[in-house]
Amino acid sequence: MESDAATFWAYAKAENTPLDWLALRQPIHYRAMPACRSSAENLLRWLLVPANPDYGEAELRAAVLGVVKAAEYLGVRWRVNPQQAQAYAALMDEMYGPGHDAYRPAFEV
Repeated sequence: MESDAATFWAYAKAENTPLDWLALRQPIHYRAMPACRSSAENLLRWLLVPANPDYGEAELRAAVLGVVKAAEYLGVRWRVNPQQAQAYAALMDEMYGPGHDAYRPAFEV
């Protein structure tokens, strides 16, 4: 993940995504932090999207869409795959013209 969990969680929650952050459900005990630093840091990054067999397509789409939108807003996919960012930016320019207001990366690609 290219962004910290707290920022990603905040963006996803702003999209009304039913996302839980493990650190809010079960905070890491303060005495465990120094002894298990790498494990604790890994656990702090865990984000949970609840789903169950009774969820319909609408609930699943909402959960996935919120996560994808948060990743887009934070530029996660673009920093991980700059070639895809360049291709996407070029496609938007081609489809809508150079002055378009469609989504585009906010940083140099």
